[in-house]
Amino acid sequence: MKKLGILGAGAFGTALALAYSAKFKVILFSWFKDHVANMRQCRTNEFLSGVSIHDAIDIEVAENLERGVFDYILWTFPLKPTASLLETLANKLCGTTVILCSKGLMPGGEPLSNVFEKLLPSSRIGYLAGPNFAHDIAKGNLSASEIVFANYNDAVEVGRELSTATLKLSPNSDLIGAQICGAMKNVIAIACGVAVGISSSPNTHAAVLTFALREMRNLGVAVGANESTFYGLCGVGDLILTAFNEASRNFSFGIRIANGEKAEDIVKDSSAVCEGYDTAENVVALAKKHSVDIPICEAVYEILFNGQDPRAILNAF
Repeated sequence: MKKLGILGAGAFGTALALAYSAKFKVILFSWFKDHVANMRQCRTNEFLSGVSIHDAIDIEVAENLERGVFDYILWTFPLKPTASLLETLANKLCGTTVILCSKGLMPGGEPLSNVFEKLLPSSRIGYLAGPNFAHDIAKGNLSASEIVFANYNDAVEVGRELSTATLKLSPNSDLIGAQICGAMKNVIAIACGVAVGISSSPNTHAAVLTFALREMRNLGVAVGANESTFYGLCGVGDLILTAFNEASRNFSFGIRIANGEKAEDIVKDSSAVCEGYDTAENVVALAKKHSVDIPICEAVYEILFNGQDPRAILNAF
């Protein structure tokens, strides 16, 4: 049995641990000792309610990660602490195939994969993205994603290894495009949540989503992505799921903003990470760098960080 390490014991990391536990020897790593102790004792995770973590899954503190032990590492830590965590763990990850499951762009709009490639030059760096909620994966509901490597043969190989009876992975080589999708879909989900919270109109919701998809495509193509990526699982597939369902943290975040709550207050009180909040500024920075007009995403940034009236979403297109 090959070994799979999952770095990040939030809802998605825990769901992936459950999905792969029948096919791999899985170790789920959390950064926090008290979180590890609680999961070991209760065999549950506060971030994935109603789901039991069976005994086949080992649970460890991330600092106990050993170099060279794993065939694959899935990186599911949130975007915000990723750079500092990677610097701490880099010497233990060198040479291992690392698959990024975190969604967002680094400061200035730099793709997350660039940071990993610089610090892990001997590792293969891939990306996993698709329309999947953690609870559905954990429950074994049929789900599909794209597994993305710059080398298409790597994507085919790893896709075969990591596909299961309930989680189907399609290969893709557009590493930049997939990451643009993963970052922008969360910002767009906030926009849709704001629009729905203001108007409660399916017409408005559909309009915002359609124009925002065009923004996603335009920015992606400007930075060298393949246009077809934006109409696949990691593009429109993930966008539909994230921007149409109140189970989406980003969509719900937008609704709360429309109802008068302040973004900084929601972030402080929330027990779940809202990646769209953390990456909105970086998406806008990347668009400005390439002179691409993304008015809906820019409106989200202005609403979240500069106090603009949420109704600005309705004027963005």
